[in-house]
Amino acid sequence: MDLLQRTVSLLQYSWITWVLVWVGLALWRKPVRQRAGLWVEFSYRVVGLAAALLMIWRGAHVPLWLAHPLYKPDLVITTLGLLLAWLGFATTFWARFALGGNWSPTVVVKDGHELIRKGPYALVRHPIYSGVLLALLGTCLALPLAKVWIGAALILVSFSIKARAEERLLAPVFGEKFQDYMRTTGRFVPRLGH
Repeated sequence: MDLLQRTVSLLQYSWITWVLVWVGLALWRKPVRQRAGLWVEFSYRVVGLAAALLMIWRGAHVPLWLAHPLYKPDLVITTLGLLLAWLGFATTFWARFALGGNWSPTVVVKDGHELIRKGPYALVRHPIYSGVLLALLGTCLALPLAKVWIGAALILVSFSIKARAEERLLAPVFGEKFQDYMRTTGRFVPRLGH
């Protein structure tokens, strides 16, 4: 196995490790007080599931145009992709620990829900999504298959649906403090000039 393939394998194992740790962290959360509607849950989950299945789809049944590399990756681009993915994973963990028990895999308001504005939440409203998107960008660079790029775009759509739903649910809970937070931070990328 050459160095390029080892780097790609390291990226794949990094994703597996991230998922396993993330599932373990899911146990640490507060009880739920209010949920978003089923349609919201269904919409972002279907798009996210379609994206994940597309990205991991392998074998002879994958249409050639989906499995075709968009460019020939070299060691520099693949290593850059791996480093971006690691930076994205680190961002998700930083955000997860800053959020504490307020985190949920679904769109909810928790008992004793707090508006967190420290750590990465001082920069963006949804840093966990930002971190995953950064990790996906790194993955796209390292694995430049059409199916990976399309899957990453679908994840962006899924996160956009979910983030808007979270903001609609949290706005009445935190009132003017949340409106100020939305004015001073970007959704996934830091807002310049604030």
